[in-house]
Amino acid sequence: MSLKTSNKDQEIANNVWHCTQLPLLDKTGDVIGIQIVCTIYNNTPLENLFYNHDIIYDLKLIQRIGLTVKQHYALFLLCNNFTQEEIAAIFQVTRGTITRMIVDQIAPKLGVIVANAFNVVAAAKKIGVQYYLPSNLFDNAIITVGDFDFEDME
Repeated sequence: MSLKTSNKDQEIANNVWHCTQLPLLDKTGDVIGIQIVCTIYNNTPLENLFYNHDIIYDLKLIQRIGLTVKQHYALFLLCNNFTQEEIAAIFQVTRGTITRMIVDQIAPKLGVIVANAFNVVAAAKKIGVQYYLPSNLFDNAIITVGDFDFEDME
């Protein structure tokens, strides 16, 4: 288990990534990869994350807004200080596509009149989107080391 903290800017007091790393072994016991499961926690004191004292989000309102899975994922990342360029790289689209999603699709659902990323993030954080993990972030990742034939795995 590892904890990594950073101070990206003055507004964010805590950016914390909690990652669990497990080796993946083949039949002979050789390491063939690493399974990494990470959760990103931002703008919240660590004790609140672990004891849930001050984390509040309106689950019914977030669901009623009607965000698609991709919109929720993008908005969650945006609320947790990912740039539009970083989100575009994750989605493998252009930054302009992410901007259009924010302005044309997400902003109206949040009732944001002056549609820009700053206003959308502010509206989303008021209802706690930054704490409501999208379902596609629950997936595990497998990173392989070197050449490996997956048919050899049991």
